[in-house]
Parts: sequence; structure tokens; C-alpha cells
Amino acid sequence: MNFKLKELTDEILGRKTNGNVKGHLYSVLIEGDEETLLEQFFDKMDESYDEDAKQIVVRLKTMITKTGFADYYFKKNEGNFGDHVVAFKQNDLRIYCIYIDHTAIIVGSGGVKKVRAYQDDPELNSEAEKVKQLAKIINQAMMVHDLTIDDNGVICDNSEEHNYLGN
Repeated sequence: MNFKLKELTDEILGRKTNGNVKGHLYSVLIEGDEETLLEQFFDKMDESYDEDAKQIVVRLKTMITKTGFADYYFKKNEGNFGDHVVAFKQNDLRIYCIYIDHTAIIVGSGGVKKVRAYQDDPELNSEAEKVKQLAKIINQAMMVHDLTIDDNGVICDNSEEHNYLGN
């Protein structure tokens, strides 16, 4: 799976931050797609979930500007052991993410959870599995230092073979 990581911190806030934030928010742009997984998530929500979607944006803005991505905002262990896949939820909405630390998160996609376990819903399971696949690649890149995170949550691409950030 070929992809790029795209920082969406400024887009979520609707203004330039010049890096003066508590956390950096990234999403994944899969090769051939025009929108990141997070943008696709918001696009596919119907009007009945507008308020929950707005609350997700408000909460993300708060994390970016005030609190950072404290782990208690996320449901842990949504993926495989040690892959750092978590769920960010607002009522029935779930977004599957790769939790880096309190300064950085990679947001994937998700959907509406109306079942006990996401595995019981084919669409939600598909979105979670996509994030788990991405986590495997990203975690491997971090282990070999192709991707690193600085103290402020900025992801740095050190790979000579794969251009993770599209720079």
C-alpha cells in the first residue's frame, strides 16, 4: 500500500499555527486518492451525524491547541498487540488512529458503530483493518528510523526509499 502522511493541524484549526501547538495531527493520503482518510471519513457522514462530527472537530482542536493527544481520549487496543491502533469516539462515531504519543497522532478513518464489536460490521471492520495495515508499515518505518518524531510531535521522513511525507 503506497501512501503519504499529510499534516492536517492547520486545516483542522482553520489557520496557520507555525508549529505553536500542543500536538500535530496527521492523516493518510493513499496513492490514487484525492482526500486523506480523515477527509473521506467526514465526507461519508450523513446529516444525522453532523453534530457528532462537529464535536469531533472541536475535540481535535482542543487537543491540538491545549491538551495534546493525552492517551485517555482514546480507546486503546483496537488493533494488534503493540501496533498503537486506537479508536477516537463521539457517541456512535469511531475514527481509528495510530497513537504516536501526546504530541502526534495519525488519524485514519472509521464510521458509525452500531454493533458491539467493530469486527461485526463489514464496513467498520474494513476501515479498522486499513488502519492496522498502515500501522504495521508506519511502526516498521519508525523502528528502522525511516520515520522519526521530534519532541514537538513533528514527523520527520528520513527514508531514502519511500517518501512518506510527500516532500
